[in-house]
Amino acid sequence: MNGVISITMNKVFKQLRNDNVLLSIEGKRGKYELTEKEIIIKDIEKLEDKIGEIE
Repeated sequence: MNGVISITMNKVFKQLRNDNVLLSIEGKRGKYELTEKEIIIKDIEKLEDKIGEIE
């Protein structure tokens, strides 16, 4: 649907799991939940955007 093959998406999801950004939901194949780390990443991105606006 988004123009990316499943092999590529599987690699992306694997990397996100390895980086502890996503956790698999037990007993639900292909279902994930975001970790607290994801929230921190978003906050860092917001901070970087603000810094970019100031510079």
